[in-house]
This record gives sequence, structure tokens and C-alpha cells, in this order.
Amino acid sequence: MTPSFDDLDIIEWLETAADTDLDELPFGVIALTPAGVVASYNRVQAELSGIAAGRMLGRDFFASVGACADNDVIRRRLEHRDDVDETVDYVVHFQMGKTPVRVRFLRCLGGRRMYLLVTRKDFL
Repeated sequence: MTPSFDDLDIIEWLETAADTDLDELPFGVIALTPAGVVASYNRVQAELSGIAAGRMLGRDFFASVGACADNDVIRRRLEHRDDVDETVDYVVHFQMGKTPVRVRFLRCLGGRRMYLLVTRKDFL
């Protein structure tokens, strides 16, 4: 069964999902290695950002991919060393302009990746 953005057990699903499974989700997913390198960038995230996944994979998230996210709101949550499951409202500066989104940060102590789940907000 495909998890929802707010699913309480989504981290377990993400840790075992293949990239093709991530592409079936109705929200954006960016998976980062512990070093902050983009390991997965699903279809919906590519549509939201207007940037093809192939251009994102293998790149440092803060140095090149998510330079607009290199701030205390985002970096602090991803650099945290323990379990993280927090959702914030944020305005992302995608190629096609400013977009209000909800971002869910997920990190499981001992997990193989950190995750940003991104979904559009219908309002500011």
C-alpha cells in the first residue's frame, strides 16, 4: 500500500522503497545520504521544481541543489543526529517562482538516508 504524506510509519516504508516506488507517491521526495548528497529525487519533486531528477542525483543538496534551503529552518533539521519527524510550512523558490509547500523532515537514527517530503500548499 502506498503511504500518505502524513503516514506515521512512512520512514520504514521509505527505508526499503526502490526509486520506482518513490515515483508512485503523490508528493515530492528527496532522499539524502548522511553526507547530504542527493540519492533519490522522485518524479513529483522533479515536476514541482521543474528540474529533472538526473540533474540532481549525486550532488550536494546544500551546495547546489537546495541552495535556497541552506538556512536554519532546513539545515538544522537535517543535520540533527537523532530521530527527526517534523513538518513545517515553507516557501520554496523553484525555477518557476515562489511556491508555498509543506515540508516533512524525516531521519531515523541508524537509517540509511534522510528524507524531505514536499507537498504543495493550497494557500499561503
